[in-house]
Amino acid sequence: MRIQRRAAHIMLSLIIIFFLGDIIYLAFSFDFLFSNFLVSILFFFSAFFVMLVLQVSLSLIRGLILKSRELKKFNDTLLKEVMTLSSSKKRLERVKKIVERKNKELEDTLEDLKKKKK
Repeated sequence: MRIQRRAAHIMLSLIIIFFLGDIIYLAFSFDFLFSNFLVSILFFFSAFFVMLVLQVSLSLIRGLILKSRELKKFNDTLLKEVMTLSSSKKRLERVKKIVERKNKELEDTLEDLKKKKK
């Protein structure tokens, strides 16, 4: 993450230098050939375009990071719920086995009582 941040700072510094160079060149080359003026304007708007693309990319990356964090929190919450449900399921299965055994005992007792009555 630090390497990316450092690279972003270097890139931003270079873009600022590029902007300043274009503005200075534009200011001093206006009296020279018109083609030099057009080239400097083209470079200036190219630098502006690059800056705009970087801003859009940065906002998209920030949005993706925020969404990723939200999804991670949601995933952690779901994982906790799954663990809770899993432990509840195990307890319910144990209770079910106990109830089935008791039910079987009661049915056997009922059968014994029916046999004794006859």
